[in-house]
Amino acid sequence: MRRDGQVFTFDMILALILIMLIVTTSGLAISMARKHASSYVSRYSLERTASDAADVLVKSPGKPANWEGDVESLKTPGFAKNGEKPSGATPNFIDKEKFTQMKRLTRDKNWDPSQPEIQAIMKLFGDTENFEIETIRQNLLVRRQLADLDLEIDDTLFGVEFELEAENEDSEIEVDIELGESEKEVEDVPPFRVVVKSGRVTIEVRVREKVIEVWGRVLFQNIWPGWDEKSSSGAENSLEVATASRLIYTRYGDIRYRSDPIVRVKPGAGTEVRKDNFYLYDGELESFDWYVVVEISSREENRPRRIEVKVRDGGQLKYSWEPAQTGEQTKKVFPDFHGGLENDSPTPPPQVGSNDLHIKVWQDQQDENSGQWARIFIIGVPHCSQPETAVQSLERVTAIMKIKVWR
Repeated sequence: MRRDGQVFTFDMILALILIMLIVTTSGLAISMARKHASSYVSRYSLERTASDAADVLVKSPGKPANWEGDVESLKTPGFAKNGEKPSGATPNFIDKEKFTQMKRLTRDKNWDPSQPEIQAIMKLFGDTENFEIETIRQNLLVRRQLADLDLEIDDTLFGVEFELEAENEDSEIEVDIELGESEKEVEDVPPFRVVVKSGRVTIEVRVREKVIEVWGRVLFQNIWPGWDEKSSSGAENSLEVATASRLIYTRYGDIRYRSDPIVRVKPGAGTEVRKDNFYLYDGELESFDWYVVVEISSREENRPRRIEVKVRDGGQLKYSWEPAQTGEQTKKVFPDFHGGLENDSPTPPPQVGSNDLHIKVWQDQQDENSGQWARIFIIGVPHCSQPETAVQSLERVTAIMKIKVWR
């Protein structure tokens, strides 16, 4: 007896549909897994590039170690200060001359990817010019409980005056901030934040559920390819940005000239003048304000009677200081107004290249003590900074270097 099997069209169609669904779903799952893996690898690669670049810049002096003196020899940029040993470096201590050279190389007219030194910079950031280097100083100024809050601050942050008042009014926190010429007032329930910016200084108030924090932030430097022509780096327009931060030890400004520890003339030698010079690179008159800073001893018996400084030969105006023989003031900045030497007429402004410097220090003619001295500095601070920041630049401070890389 023969039995023939029967196949129903409906069963075949259903089986084919199930097989197609399984194959399609598997294909989509594999495709999504590949995309996720590719995205993860891409993101990891970007973050690794930013992290590696940050480590190299703050821990290495670069290759060669003295590349700042010959930028055409640059193989790998680095900002770490050269150590005592030829092959060593001082990690996280930033050499301002190296940083200044990097800033000069990233000027729009100097940024030429066909040049070996520019290619060396791009290589550090993953063979791209989509990078930004930023140095900032950020401090927690005040932290208080919100209960019975009644806070008043009247202070100065890097030469910019600010006032802050904060009160707890029936569970609503009222915050009033004045920073330079900027002002903002907010009244709200926690949590919220208030940010006020004036030039390079920012005050941020973070109101949390139970506490209020006041943070002060100062932008030291930020550079990217073409920073002098472009208003921003472009990172804010990118969908994928990787950031790496490192703690550094640096100065706000750049000490371009420092006299010998003791500058003096013998009693009665009223015509002796110390002559010297300092050098400015192309573009530094636009990106820095330059000041003369005079420092004297904290010991009253070692204080000179008068100091005169003239920048560039031929000027009619001399910066003169007759320091008090008692008191705490040991430093003075010239000129004492915004804009620096470039805006102090009729003194000839500094020029790109070599600038003459004339220094004269008087002692009391009746005093044979040769310990009376003064030290002279030429200091450049970021453009639009307050004159006081030139004095603050004499000291190294802790700061943060942020490296941004994006696609």
